[in-house]
Amino acid sequence: MENTPQNTPTEKFYLEKSKLDRILFIIGALCFITSAVLALAYSGFSTTSQSEPKVTLIPDEETLWYISIACGIIGGALMNYRKFLAAIPAGLIASLAITDITLAYISFRNSIYMAEILIPLGAGCFIGVWVYKFFHSVIYRKI
Repeated sequence: MENTPQNTPTEKFYLEKSKLDRILFIIGALCFITSAVLALAYSGFSTTSQSEPKVTLIPDEETLWYISIACGIIGGALMNYRKFLAAIPAGLIASLAITDITLAYISFRNSIYMAEILIPLGAGCFIGVWVYKFFHSVIYRKI
């Protein structure tokens, strides 16, 4: 009898998708990562040396929030376009949470390791999943 490893629920969810769905899922996930990275860039954190000229990607905080809103809507819609009524609000809230938590997390820091960006990403994604489950249960419940 062979011991075959069992897939985790996340792996099972991902492997059951078609190739197009997988590609869209990955692009949607990259939208959420973009929210966190842009918040870091807006706050002045970069991987360039101090002697190189700084390139301003985001001119003001209002632009950062607009980009975060766009990333959340697009990311949520792409990750689960079949149930977009639940995915879009969840993506929007997750992206806004990621941006806000990132700004709060780095507000008292002078330096940051790039791996630390996983903390606000994880917290924002947790909020987004919770919101998705709520909207999914309200909108798509079986009568």
